Amino acid sequence: MEEILTQLTQWGGIVLTLVIALVMLIMALSGGIKKEERQIKSAVGHYVLRYPASNAGRAALLLLVGLVLDYGLGWYGTGKSDTAKALLLVLEFAVGIVTAFLFGYFIRKYFRFRIVVNEQKISVYPVFGDSFETSFSNIRSVKRVTKGDKASTESDSMILRTRDGKKFKADRQMSSYRLFEMQTKADVQLPNLTKKFKKQEDDFSEDDD
Repeated sequence: MEEILTQLTQWGGIVLTLVIALVMLIMALSGGIKKEERQIKSAVGHYVLRYPASNAGRAALLLLVGLVLDYGLGWYGTGKSDTAKALLLVLEFAVGIVTAFLFGYFIRKYFRFRIVVNEQKISVYPVFGDSFETSFSNIRSVKRVTKGDKASTESDSMILRTRDGKKFKADRQMSSYRLFEMQTKADVQLPNLTKKFKKQEDDFSEDDD
C-alpha cells in the first residue's frame, strides 16, 4: 500500500494533468477552424477574425509549468509519511486540474474561437458554448474600448451585443480586426456610435493641424 501511494504521489498529478489536457485538446480540435475558413483571404466583406498562434504557445507553456510543479511536488513527497504523501497528492491533483483547464481555455481560444464575416453575415464561434449567426443589421450596441490616445479613431477592442441577446468581443490581437472595425463603423446604424466615431475623427484631425 505504501509503495502504491508513493507511485501515486510521484506520477498521479502528471498523469491526471496530461489526460485532462488531452481531452481539452481533442475537444478544441473537433470544433476548430474549418479548412475552407483557412482558405479565406482577408478582403473587405469576407474575412476571418481569430487569435494568433501565441495563444497556443501560452497554453503549452502553462501545461509545462503545471507538469513541472506536479513533478516537483511528487519528488518532494518521496520519503515522507503517508499522511504527507496523501496531502501532496491532493495538491498535485488541484494543480493538475487548474493547469489543464487553463491549457484548455487558451488552446480553445486559438483553435476554436473565431468570427467569420461574409458580407453582412457574422458567424461567431465562442471559446465555450454553441456557435451562432447574426448580421451587422442585428447589432444593438457596440462598446469601443480605446487605450492610450483617446482621440484615436482605432479601438483596441469592441464588445458587440445583438438584438436577440447575444454578446461577443473582438480585439486588435485578432487577424483582420481593422477590417471588422471599419465595416462595423460603416454598416452598423447606431446614432450614438456614429456620433462617437465622428467626434473622435474631429479630435484626431484637430491634433494634426
